[in-house]
Amino acid sequence: MTREFETLYANHTWDLVPLSAGKRAIGCKWVYKVKHKADGTVERLNAILVVKSYTQQASVDYTETFSPVIKMTTVRALIGTTVMKGWEMYQLDVNSFSMEIYMRRKKGNSVVFVAVYVDDVILTGTDTEEIFSLKGS
Repeated sequence: MTREFETLYANHTWDLVPLSAGKRAIGCKWVYKVKHKADGTVERLNAILVVKSYTQQASVDYTETFSPVIKMTTVRALIGTTVMKGWEMYQLDVNSFSMEIYMRRKKGNSVVFVAVYVDDVILTGTDTEEIFSLKGS
């Protein structure tokens, strides 16, 4: 929890300010996840601070929504394609992701897919070199 809180604070995810008159605070809660290795053993414990969005009212607490995450049906299709094509697939956990990425790549006939779902990233495609470059390894 401490690492998550420090990361949110360091990335200026939010600012602590006094509650303005006529506004209401929205609660939050900690969500805990256990990340497992392929063999079933525990890799690490994660704690994520999330807002209780079910208490929010449209046009009162927010005016727009944005959710840059992949849908599960697309994840299943991507996994199926990866298996059929014999590509390698890599999964990454993201502790904090607070940057915008603008990408345009054209390298022969290569294809690289980057799929993001909350704090998980899937990388797959035909260009292993480019995938390793994206992973930073």
